[in-house]
Amino acid sequence: MLFEISVGIILFIIIIFIIIVIILYETGRLVTNGATGATGARGPPGETKSYISFNSVVPFINNNFQLYGKQSTVENASTIVISDPGSISNLLISNTNAVTLPGGDIGTRTYTIRKNGISTPLTVTLTQQGRSGSSNVNIDVLPGDLISLLYTETGDNNFQTNGNMTFTLNLE
Repeated sequence: MLFEISVGIILFIIIIFIIIVIILYETGRLVTNGATGATGARGPPGETKSYISFNSVVPFINNNFQLYGKQSTVENASTIVISDPGSISNLLISNTNAVTLPGGDIGTRTYTIRKNGISTPLTVTLTQQGRSGSSNVNIDVLPGDLISLLYTETGDNNFQTNGNMTFTLNLE
């Protein structure tokens, strides 16, 4: 008899459960997952700007690659690795602590952004006693690109330079 009561209670619970499911389904309160809809349009890409600045505390040396606070003759030791696609622009040069040495100055000083070991058009050349300059050329970059800044001189440079070099890195 105990077995019959237990089976009766279990059947009663199952019937009540089925009735509740039917009521919830009919009233829309029981939600079932349908097919996944199409993906919507992607919004516009965001932009991240980084301002990269090199500040040399020692006079620039011909054919050296610039780092923050120092220089190197080895390009691979002086690179920035790009992490996201984007562009580089706005090379600004300011030789704030430049000094003309005896003998005058008739040479040029060129600052060039290099990508993967190759010079780019993003370059600033200062002539004679020019203390600042800029270039707004855009250089596209991809993840893994290596960026460096090369300083070169031509002619008779009796102009000791050190100062600030800044460029803008825009990553998408």
